[in-house]
Amino acid sequence: MEIPNKAKEEIFEIKKRITSLYERKPLDRLPFFFNIGKYEGFSLEKQAEGGRNAARAMKDHQFHLEEQIKGFQQKLSAKFKDDALFSLSPIAGVGTIASAFGCPTRFLDDNMPWTEHIIDDPKDIIHLKPEIKKAEIFNLALEKALYFRNKVGSGFPISLPDIQGPVDTAGIVMQDTRLFEAVYTHPQEVHLLMKMVAETIIRMVRTFEEKVTNLFCYSHSNWLPYGIYMSDDYLAVISPKIYAEFVVPYNEMIAREFGGVFLHSCGDYTHQAGNLLGTKGLMGVDFHEFPINKMAEKTNAKIVFVSGYVDDAYMNFNERASNTKEQIIRRSWQDLEKLKEVKNKRIIFTGTCWEEERAVEYYHKMVSYLTGA
Repeated sequence: MEIPNKAKEEIFEIKKRITSLYERKPLDRLPFFFNIGKYEGFSLEKQAEGGRNAARAMKDHQFHLEEQIKGFQQKLSAKFKDDALFSLSPIAGVGTIASAFGCPTRFLDDNMPWTEHIIDDPKDIIHLKPEIKKAEIFNLALEKALYFRNKVGSGFPISLPDIQGPVDTAGIVMQDTRLFEAVYTHPQEVHLLMKMVAETIIRMVRTFEEKVTNLFCYSHSNWLPYGIYMSDDYLAVISPKIYAEFVVPYNEMIAREFGGVFLHSCGDYTHQAGNLLGTKGLMGVDFHEFPINKMAEKTNAKIVFVSGYVDDAYMNFNERASNTKEQIIRRSWQDLEKLKEVKNKRIIFTGTCWEEERAVEYYHKMVSYLTGA
């Protein structure tokens, strides 16, 4: 099956540009991504078309393949030049790693799969025995990836499934309120859980890599020249002290294995700037819920940021409640303007426009800001 893609020469130049960004080499320009929301290839709304519910769609590999191919076609036909690279994603939900610990998953009719915790008591941590062969969500993702590979051949890259990092996965395996109580009452057990999860992540990624040829990279999101992309969403809500003791060592363990680590977190985690700078092997972070320049100032632009917006799609709920849509959009452009004040910036700006009729305007305005920044 022929999959629409960018020209080989363009892919080569994009990879060269992004690699130079991470290696702090001279750039011809800052890389950027531009998305039109409706072209993203897979959504719960699309699942619902024709009476297809989410639970059935999650196991419909052909549907996922066709929708992602449509997304590639739409992006290419829109003719917005950017630095995004295409890969097929074996969508299966956030329980990829946690499922190896026996966490049950409910397949919902109107949402992504919901993976539930399996323990509440930190004393039960010692009894956990992760098994890849029994990992329902991981094996669903692997089955989907192998289906894609069989359909499209070896030439088109396939990404990793959603990799939740050590603390995110620990917060699924163990009820998260109990987990964060246990860092005070049973710290040794929590360290055991974190180490166990980190080791399981490594084994599962290596297993996936061995079975699925032509892996996009160690990411379920944007392309990386090296290192692994993981979600780390408790970054925004736990204290710097707890994060430094219970999270950083295990992120570093994974970074050593894969040659670096790139972290995603929702929310505002500017209070963790010191921990991020102190994490050995940290390549970068992505975020959309606070201004780029706010983090750039705190970290002196020493790590790569993937961030940005051009409409209100990624703004947090407090801002949506207290500002009009026009105010939010205006502020996003003001934040982009402030990038000019950041020296030696290492940023991949992601512009997302949910209003197709304004996409051309937003795209050219965004490019003018970035090329002049």
